[in-house]
Amino acid sequence: MSTEYLDNFGQDDGMHRPIDMSHICPDPDTPLNVMLHSFGGDTADPTNNHWQIAWLVSASPDRFVFRRLEIVREINVNHLTNWGPYTKFIGITSMAAASSAVLEQYTLAERRIWEEIAERMPVRVPDGVWNCQNWVMSVLQAAEGRGLLASQAINDALASIAKDEGRKSI
Repeated sequence: MSTEYLDNFGQDDGMHRPIDMSHICPDPDTPLNVMLHSFGGDTADPTNNHWQIAWLVSASPDRFVFRRLEIVREINVNHLTNWGPYTKFIGITSMAAASSAVLEQYTLAERRIWEEIAERMPVRVPDGVWNCQNWVMSVLQAAEGRGLLASQAINDALASIAKDEGRKSI
């Protein structure tokens, strides 16, 4: 059985890229923690949780602004989409409900390599199994292959997320 990927990373004609706040909250030229986030908190079926790789670029009392690496399912689209890196806020309530683990601290130049990896990571044709968690794992493994991340850091982050969500393993 062959693995099939979507053309254009799932960016179909007529779709609109998410609003990118990077012109308001640029990625600073300082070392920042790159994190693995899991949203959803579904301990009965953790494959329903949404994963992303992100780093905080700005914060206020009611929201956090993150540079995000993720794939998403857009409304009325029957597949996942990789829009490449973009900057968007996450409300404080959503962030409080998320499980997060620091992967490591990276310079701006190193974060650009993360972005390059994610931007080039393909999206599979829907099969009812493969999801954002598989895509994030592919990005993590590619980052390891590029020397950005040790396998132990991946294992530690996964264990932290699993523990936070009340599970034994991911």
